[in-house]
Amino acid sequence: MTESESSWEVAFSPGADRALQRLPHKVATAVAEFVLTTLPTDPYRLSKPLRYEFEGWRVARRGDYRVTFRIHDDTGVLYIGRIEHRAHVYRRQWDGLRAFQTARGAGVIASRDGLAVSGVVTARSSRMLHRS
Repeated sequence: MTESESSWEVAFSPGADRALQRLPHKVATAVAEFVLTTLPTDPYRLSKPLRYEFEGWRVARRGDYRVTFRIHDDTGVLYIGRIEHRAHVYRRQWDGLRAFQTARGAGVIASRDGLAVSGVVTARSSRMLHRS
């Protein structure tokens, strides 16, 4: 698709479709309007590329919500992957790992073997990651 063309086809992942249905009506209407009418006019300008483990994805903002998507230039499709609140959209879906947070920002990291809290190992494993 060339830059002179002003519209893209939009395809939703099943997860993005479910997320849109679960949003409050007012928010869902605003996000849907943005995704279906505004974003396809110029997705490169209205979004930014993501890095690291999200390489290849882009994110666009609509209020407190984020829309992550891929641009398929060859087919002219915007593939909407996730629609989430900004506090949740970048969380990884780790296999068996959980990240814990404490109230005042004390570092807590979990692994399969145990837990480290503010540099104090409280688990049976010496292979733990912990903050000093």
